Amino acid sequence: MRKIKSIIVYICMICFSLMLLSACENSEGKVTKENVSQAAMGRYVEKNIEELSSEDGGGVAYTAVRSDGTIDFYKYYNGEKVPRVYSTTDGINFERKDVEPWYTEIRDMGNYSITKIDYDGEGNIYVLIYEDNIDSGIFNKIFKVTPGNEIHEIDMEWRETDVEDLKVYITDMTVTAEGELMINQALRGILHYTNEGKYLGQYGSSSDDIYTVSDDYIYNVDMRQLKIDVYNIETHEMTREIPLDGLTFSLKLSPGKDGSIYITDRSGVYKIVKDGVILEKIIDGELISLSVPSLNFSGILEGINGEFYIRYSDNEQNTFVVKYEFDENMPTLPSMELTVYTLEENNTLRQTAGELQNKYPDFKVNRKVGLDGDTSVTKTDAIKQLNGELLGGKGPDLILLDGLSVDSYIQKGVLADLSDIVNEYMKDEKLLSAVINTYANDGKYPVIPTKFHMPVIWIDEEYKDYMKNLDTFIEFVQEKNDKPVFGYFEQSDLITTFSYTCFPEWINEGKEINRQELTKFLQDMKILYDKRGDFTGSDGKAFAWAFNKTYGCYSLLKGYQSFAIENLAQDKRQGGIPLFLPGQIEKSFVPVNYIGVNNNSSNIDISKEFINLMLSEAVQKAPINDGFPVNLDALEYGALGIGNENMYYMISGPGEEILGGAPPSREKLEVIKELCYNVKNPSVPDEVLIEIIIENSKEYFEGAITVEDAVEKIKEKSKLYLSE
Repeated sequence: MRKIKSIIVYICMICFSLMLLSACENSEGKVTKENVSQAAMGRYVEKNIEELSSEDGGGVAYTAVRSDGTIDFYKYYNGEKVPRVYSTTDGINFERKDVEPWYTEIRDMGNYSITKIDYDGEGNIYVLIYEDNIDSGIFNKIFKVTPGNEIHEIDMEWRETDVEDLKVYITDMTVTAEGELMINQALRGILHYTNEGKYLGQYGSSSDDIYTVSDDYIYNVDMRQLKIDVYNIETHEMTREIPLDGLTFSLKLSPGKDGSIYITDRSGVYKIVKDGVILEKIIDGELISLSVPSLNFSGILEGINGEFYIRYSDNEQNTFVVKYEFDENMPTLPSMELTVYTLEENNTLRQTAGELQNKYPDFKVNRKVGLDGDTSVTKTDAIKQLNGELLGGKGPDLILLDGLSVDSYIQKGVLADLSDIVNEYMKDEKLLSAVINTYANDGKYPVIPTKFHMPVIWIDEEYKDYMKNLDTFIEFVQEKNDKPVFGYFEQSDLITTFSYTCFPEWINEGKEINRQELTKFLQDMKILYDKRGDFTGSDGKAFAWAFNKTYGCYSLLKGYQSFAIENLAQDKRQGGIPLFLPGQIEKSFVPVNYIGVNNNSSNIDISKEFINLMLSEAVQKAPINDGFPVNLDALEYGALGIGNENMYYMISGPGEEILGGAPPSREKLEVIKELCYNVKNPSVPDEVLIEIIIENSKEYFEGAITVEDAVEKIKEKSKLYLSE
């Protein structure tokens, strides 16, 4: 029977921000103590706790709070069968204790893993266990340990699902002060039991899985309607709703004192008082580790003296706890600000901002997002506003140029030279030169791509000689008549995908459409389009290949974690290799996350340090899935597959087909890595021009007009745009 693997996502904290008051001058132009407005003071600061760090090889697995406020942190070490317990009653001293005898006794009762420990108000301990390799489909048990160390299994009235392999699978457990159990069960939702295991009812829907208990109320997140439903535990009646506008799907809930609750989200930590509906931000996530996308986080834990704790974990399965204390002498906001512009949210920027703020606490990184979800702002509006600021000699310190006209900014001299950064890295050949040199000119680097994507075809090795270029590939397509080369795709999908391997050939140096190359491209795409399969679905291409309905499939790889389906397809059909997608240029790649520094920035040095960190191994190896790293150490690291251990994928296809199995092996990752090392030609398709080509070639693909007519329409429609 398949092993069922769970992924625990921990949630992080967020700090609040107030405005800094500026200093002003008196009538004589002198600054005096009396007329200087003082900066707003006080914020929660992040502090590492030696006993709860991962530096000694251990990791905090779970925490539990006793009725007197004592917090127990259970920390595991490799090679040790039982955890060490670190307890604190004051948030200052963390006393190490040996785990109590019940832990070993329960673990030795069977093939058990302890996944959660919680306490009630009477000193009883409740232990949730997971039992692997059983055939019943019931994977959990709950034990109760009395203050006298008496152990007994609770006879639970489990609400079994209809899935044979997953009748009972518990992902979380919370115990109330009275000893009642709130259970999060996969495919069942949030269930309520007595301390004797009697089933009392369900809160919310079967898909709900984010909740907390505070006093006599359970708070259940309804992600479909972005709200928290509050239920009275005694009556099971919903008493109120709390809106969650603006928060992300990664949020977690946790209880606070006096019936309050806390919401932990990438943006910060919010408090809701008992009977309240207003969210008060108490910690700004942009100033702490919550903002780092490569870190998972748990809900915030309130300490006995007003301190807080958040447990973090990374992709290497290191887990650690960070403490947050209020420092009234710390400015509410850092004294200096670095502004980074991006059209859309970007995880690499978030990761780098976290690294920079850890290194330079006096700087706050202000990420300015042009398209921040405000539907009234179009891309054109956002770019006009940015250009207006830059032409006025102002604007952000750094610009992420994805989606912008890079050549235009270079020609207008808006961007500073970054060759000193590149040259320092290249002394030891630390960067992938083909990608880094995309925008280099005469030894100068106005723009640096920090990641890249790679268009790939998956096909049996015996056909690899046909994959040399677009001509040989179309020859292959025309020869094979027993089944399609690819599964179903739309004309727009086809043009977009192959633009990654052909676009540079369509534009002459004079910024005009190359009629001959575009005509040849459209003719080749029409051949492929007419011989497409009819296998629909978002992952139909890979599934069709997996079940031998097509000769291959294609994808735009955006990192080592981005070909899970293709990997499972390889395993299913026991064959196939990845190769560069054939095109009009060879071994193409798509540079992304390309960054530049505003020449008019007053923070040139710290801006360059930001880019230096973007290129560092620490940022580049973070598993944030937005591109392959250009840092060679990080590229090598990614091919090791660290973090893939004990993971299992199960993906449903367009029909009843299912693919399941482990993540890519190290051998498969090595093959992808070698492709990365061999990329040669950059391709940055212009989104506007691609849309013009798609729109004006539809009639050709439908057989209504000739290819010559289509190309002429494209030339006319694009003439004005290309001349700007």
